[in-house]
Amino acid sequence: MTRDQRRFQRQVDAMMRRYPRMGQRINPMMGRKQRLWRIPLAIFFIIGGFLAVLPIFGLWMLPLGVLLLAVDVPVLQPPASRGMIWLRRRLRRSDGHGVQKR
Repeated sequence: MTRDQRRFQRQVDAMMRRYPRMGQRINPMMGRKQRLWRIPLAIFFIIGGFLAVLPIFGLWMLPLGVLLLAVDVPVLQPPASRGMIWLRRRLRRSDGHGVQKR
């Protein structure tokens, strides 16, 4: 396993620990046997992200599709890892975690 793959896996694990309900839905999709479902679902989410002007679709679908596709496409793992790190830091700030109290 390469450094980028380990980093990607650490970020996925951290997101699942922080948001267990999300982890319950995503964890079953991370298995090797689920590849036949994961890739078409990821492509659907990416296309749905570009169709955000329609009522059912939204921009939230784009990063989720990239995240699912990154499981099988190693080239996408470094940008997906950076995106998860950025998102976790933003969420931590908005939750009030990491803010020093005097």
